[in-house]
Amino acid sequence: MGFMAKHDTPYNPGTTSVSLLERLKSQDEAAWERFVVVYGPLVMHWIRRRLRELDLDGDHRHDISQNVFATVHRYIGDFGRQRKASFRKWLRQLTDSRTVDYLRSKPQIERTFTETELDALHRRAENLDDSEADHEEEQSILFQAIIASIKKDREPNTVRIMEETMIGNRSDAEVAAELGMTANAVKQARARIKKSIRDEFGDMLSEG
Repeated sequence: MGFMAKHDTPYNPGTTSVSLLERLKSQDEAAWERFVVVYGPLVMHWIRRRLRELDLDGDHRHDISQNVFATVHRYIGDFGRQRKASFRKWLRQLTDSRTVDYLRSKPQIERTFTETELDALHRRAENLDDSEADHEEEQSILFQAIIASIKKDREPNTVRIMEETMIGNRSDAEVAAELGMTANAVKQARARIKKSIRDEFGDMLSEG
């Protein structure tokens, strides 16, 4: 099974009665394509950042991301049964762990680090403590990917509301004035969008 999606999976509102996480656990092929489209940019962001920290070039990121998604595919069923962190933190830990495993598998890379340094990287992957700024950046990357994946099936004004209020953090009143709508109409549209996102991604967006 290939894990790098070749195209955006069309958004189908009829599929959101069952969350994406539950569909992943049932090995739904369309759900896996959608998961890669939505979470791929965030996984790549983590990989690129880690490689930069290690002064390595980005040529390895695609191989690492393939390993990440293959591991998610294998272990997604364990997430709900022994959940100790949010889905995003679980995925981040897995991404960092697969990055270190990749370094160990490449002698030409591994010999640039001592075994102690590699062990330290593994411990760091298991004990993440991101800053508020990191969290906000990750939230923005994730919501941009979600919105990009659903906006082709939305009206232009709805897309604008999503982009301006959920990514741009602008007020309903500001957006309403630009679109010739009432602030209440913008608020209601935003509420409907958020509900559809919660229906599909809620158990993956929770910070609990």
